[in-house]
Amino acid sequence: MKVSFRPKQIIGLLVILNILILSLVVFLLLEIKKNEVLNLAVDMAPLALPLLSEDIKRIDISSRAYIIYDPQARTVVSGKNEKLRFSPASSTKIMTAIIALEEYNLEDVITATGLDKVKGSTMKLREGETISVENVLYGLLLPSGNDAAYIIASVYEGGESGFVARMNEKAKELNLVNTGFVDSSGYSDDNYTTAYDLARLASYALKNPKFSAIVSTKNKTVTDISGKIIHELSNLNELLGVDGVSGVKTGFSEEALGVLVSSVDHEGRTYIVVVLGSDDRFFDTKNIIERAVEKITLISY
Repeated sequence: MKVSFRPKQIIGLLVILNILILSLVVFLLLEIKKNEVLNLAVDMAPLALPLLSEDIKRIDISSRAYIIYDPQARTVVSGKNEKLRFSPASSTKIMTAIIALEEYNLEDVITATGLDKVKGSTMKLREGETISVENVLYGLLLPSGNDAAYIIASVYEGGESGFVARMNEKAKELNLVNTGFVDSSGYSDDNYTTAYDLARLASYALKNPKFSAIVSTKNKTVTDISGKIIHELSNLNELLGVDGVSGVKTGFSEEALGVLVSSVDHEGRTYIVVVLGSDDRFFDTKNIIERAVEKITLISY
């Protein structure tokens, strides 16, 4: 039996085929954006996946949740309760810094007002002080200044509520499905995230050279615009510069307990270690680095 197609049928089939091909291309582009694959040349190189050579269950850590995340391979090397929600405490400021860096210019000037509303840790801003965004970011990320977070958010269109709304929009853009913010400082325990989301957020933030430079700074002296008001700032991260740690952010509250997000350089590769709900965030992180991260080997495929 001979099957023949009319010209109109052939054209119709070709149209359907083109639609299917276009749909596939659109799907692939959306997947690329979702996974933040920005450099196809790198992704097409031979894949090296991290392999943990020791059972981390034998490591002494108190954290209710933790993760070792490889941003390059977008792989969870090891974790516990990494997708359960916890309060991020001041590690919220990672997102605050991202929004500030993407929405403001570093040389923009902010006037510190309404500081009587601020609770918790501060960089010791003075009421009426005028200071650059860049200097406020150091106060935000080193001593974890809630006053810095407040004034960064207060000058945004729509005030702090508008700023927090943008933080939540950004979380959706980054596909952080278990993350939500109610303030810019992390003071409220109603903020929530997971170790997995926090590791991916830190990975994104570290792509910004300014953010990376700030969180790797141990001590910094900044001033107001006049140069008369001086702020001596020290990083709260006790592990900075130890065992390959180059950042990122601390956090603590009575409900959240200890929180620490760390970028760890090991044999030419950077890993993100997050501990949440820790009785001793620095001890736990150091143990994870020494007993796990330093024992990671790369397997090429």
